[in-house]
Amino acid sequence: MGRIYENGSLYAELLQHASELDLEVAEHKRAEAALRENKTVPQRLRGHERCDGLTDLNHRFVRANAAFARLFGYSESEVLRCLWVDVTHPDDVAKSLALREGLLAGRATSSRWKSVTSTKTDTSSGA
Repeated sequence: MGRIYENGSLYAELLQHASELDLEVAEHKRAEAALRENKTVPQRLRGHERCDGLTDLNHRFVRANAAFARLFGYSESEVLRCLWVDVTHPDDVAKSLALREGLLAGRATSSRWKSVTSTKTDTSSGA
């Protein structure tokens, strides 16, 4: 009887791992598709080491350098008329909001993460 239980547990564990792998593969495929759709981003970054943008508490950009603007396909003055959500992929908005809330609540002093972005010509975000 113990052997059947052991095999059942192993099978359940195997199914769990298979499910986790399916999710990971789906995420990789999404990231690859996003990279293929946005091939111009590396070209816009060439020669620029740092892209900086700063938003206020109302989520509006108050400062952005030329490299940051170019990354998203905007001029510097256009970026200053944008909200951060205008350059954040819809799939990343919730995580970005959570990180921001942690900063505002004092639970963190800084945050950094990689994100799929939306450009001015990207129709996936409505930007």
